[in-house]
Amino acid sequence: MNNKPLGIGIIGCGEVANAHVNEYNELRDQCVLRAVADVNRESAFEFVRHHPSDIEVYTDMNLLLQRDDIDIVSICTPPYLHKNHVLKAISQGKHVLCEKPFVPTLADCDEVLRATENTNLKIGVAMQLRYNPDFRKIKQLIQDDFLGHIYFAEMRGLYWRGNSYFKKAWRGTWEKGCGGVLMNQGIHILDLFLEILGPVKSVYADMETVKHKTEVEDHIRATIWFANGTRGELLCSLNVADPEVSMCFSGHDKTLRFPFKVNEVHESFNGFPLLGDPNKIEAIKKLDNLQSDKVNEHDELIKDFVRAIQEDREPSIGGLEARNSLEVITAIYKSAFDKEIVKLPIRDNDPWYSRKGLITNHKTIS
Repeated sequence: MNNKPLGIGIIGCGEVANAHVNEYNELRDQCVLRAVADVNRESAFEFVRHHPSDIEVYTDMNLLLQRDDIDIVSICTPPYLHKNHVLKAISQGKHVLCEKPFVPTLADCDEVLRATENTNLKIGVAMQLRYNPDFRKIKQLIQDDFLGHIYFAEMRGLYWRGNSYFKKAWRGTWEKGCGGVLMNQGIHILDLFLEILGPVKSVYADMETVKHKTEVEDHIRATIWFANGTRGELLCSLNVADPEVSMCFSGHDKTLRFPFKVNEVHESFNGFPLLGDPNKIEAIKKLDNLQSDKVNEHDELIKDFVRAIQEDREPSIGGLEARNSLEVITAIYKSAFDKEIVKLPIRDNDPWYSRKGLITNHKTIS
């Protein structure tokens, strides 16, 4: 392990950048935040004012990237800028931690991955829910065959956003926001869903813009057929005043839910479920041993990324991991526009591999 402090630069001084700088500051013995860059000079200086330190401010990110004393760059800019910003950072020999969504298209993702071939540079993507203790517990139990065959699987990403949320010009558009509720909010819980259930065979989806005056969807639903034989259901919306981010997995007589909850039934003489089985109580007691303290997922993400560089290993959530969820999102959007079941993988000759599939469709969803 290399114990030399790593120099940090942050590109983009919006809201999400605060989570990055706070954790880098917590790792003062391992990291030194040296510079930030934002095209909006006022935003950059306002950001620095809330994080007292000896930080250089740039409006030209190229000047930040040219510094030899910066090893890691956090990309906290709007999604449509990610590919170019990541590629520029890689070209200057920087490790990159990029906010989600990683890049807009599979073509962009593969271009970035090719740029890191034959280098020792690390790419991390901010899918921080992977570090949630409840998720890790559920994933371990399913891997240990606690449920047996999964007969029912569902994920929900139910959120609420007001009109002011879309005052930022890049939000709510295909060109700059790169999608709606699925790409920008639901991607987090979808990433967990895919991590548990594995490769996807095909999807069928429909979507609408129900409430907001945007090009992109604020409501989307999909059926996902997994290679392991499980059929999963996806529901995401920006129109729910009682937000819910959840998953449910049910085997023959046991159910696991995220946030963590377990249930077990046994069958009555006429096939109805009976609760209160002593075995259920024992199962819950055993599961209590797997519980752990709450953590700040974003902090754990950045700690892992820094350790990956120090230990010269791949970060837990890298470009290839991000590509998995991006491919399923691409298939879901394709299905919703084309009104048909879409099989995976998405090949590089498919119009939806790049932006061509989207461009040939009407931008506004009816």
